Amino acid sequence: MSDGDEEELSPTPPPSFEVQVRLTTYQSVTKKSKKGTKRELKKDPKVKSKDFEYKFASTSENYAQFLNEILQLFGFRVKATAAKIFPMTVQVPPATKSQATDIESLAEYKKLAGKIVEKAPSKPIIVSIDQQEIQKAKLPKATNDGHDTDGSQGRHDGPGALDDSSEEDQDDSELSHMDRELARFRGLLENKYKSDSDNTYAYPDPVTGDPVLLTLFMMKEWARAMYDGATNIDVPPNTATFDCVNRLPSLRQGRRRFSSASAESAPTTDIGHLANILSIMKGDTQPASPPLTTQNVRVPNTPSKLPRFLAYAESELGVSGASSYCRTLEQQKVGPDILHLVPDETLLNLNLPLGDIIRLKQAAPVWIQSSDAKRKDPPPTAGTSDGNPPAKRIRFKKRWHDGSGAASEHGTGMEIGSPPGSDVDYDWWYYSEEAGTLLPVPPNYRPIFPPDDFPF
Repeated sequence: MSDGDEEELSPTPPPSFEVQVRLTTYQSVTKKSKKGTKRELKKDPKVKSKDFEYKFASTSENYAQFLNEILQLFGFRVKATAAKIFPMTVQVPPATKSQATDIESLAEYKKLAGKIVEKAPSKPIIVSIDQQEIQKAKLPKATNDGHDTDGSQGRHDGPGALDDSSEEDQDDSELSHMDRELARFRGLLENKYKSDSDNTYAYPDPVTGDPVLLTLFMMKEWARAMYDGATNIDVPPNTATFDCVNRLPSLRQGRRRFSSASAESAPTTDIGHLANILSIMKGDTQPASPPLTTQNVRVPNTPSKLPRFLAYAESELGVSGASSYCRTLEQQKVGPDILHLVPDETLLNLNLPLGDIIRLKQAAPVWIQSSDAKRKDPPPTAGTSDGNPPAKRIRFKKRWHDGSGAASEHGTGMEIGSPPGSDVDYDWWYYSEEAGTLLPVPPNYRPIFPPDDFPF
């Protein structure tokens, strides 16, 4: 037999066909409930896609090899065998998506492979797989035989690799070393900062010593910082979440106090409290004085406290325009005694900027305990008891609600009167020499004008 005859009788190698694999993945999400938090898997709307060429054959070895090509392509650290496979859906052109075939056994794959070789489609063969179905198959771990020549396991370093949670052992009961360490750190944080009276957590602020609400998100970030060696269980991470300017004030303030040797020797004056809050607002690098460890005496709210507190915040804390919030807060019966307990969302709905909300809520509990809040400051009166005229006149300003204008008048003082009716479309303001600015006339008070100067 001639050489030419041998070439004619030699078998033709099987052709390669283009395959497009589409992988449905899932994301781990945390859901909160009354019983605690629960992690669930949510389908990722974006499907991962990979292309490769493959030579199909109706054999068991070819079936396992095809499945392993897909696993390595997406970075799974498991392998398929003749006894351990996972399902897939295959669409061979010109079939439509609804005409795709489910492949769940060797017999079905052999029939599919023969069909592909016979039809020889020119367009890509579309294979759809599901991450959860692969995990349910409980495939064995990939051995060294399944490694790439560079020693890596498949192609898990590529852009289509699954995240760490998906690359771990397919047994859901097993956790990675990092997961176990993070869970251990979270347990230490829970034990150290759990409240004795409820199911919440709080840690002492490093600057003021005040208790700060420790949310599950903050606890997770703290545990990760401990895992990375950036901090320890006694010191919160130096991140934006734990920055006193950025984080929301604790609603549990006053419930739990942390005592220490330094706290016992803390100054007991109002100046010490004001120094703490000013150092926080101005960003001083020096540590502020520790807070009081004694129980603060509750100071009752009065009509004049809110305008005086807002004037203090405007002049001392740099909260520009704080006095303009007076009427809004008065309508909601909110004073400096309870301002720190009002949710931020409520104040945002009242059109207060978030930065001003944080500053005012941090300053209110300190100011309400100061001597400035405790002193009696009655509104100016019309005159002295002997009937003599007042020593000076008070400048009042009448402001219309629609912003159409204002008018200034001078009066002799203020007196208690009946609340304005719904038809009154303006407010009275008076100039406070102590605050150096205009303040709203306290509720249920009205200006007193000489008969000749009555502005009506």
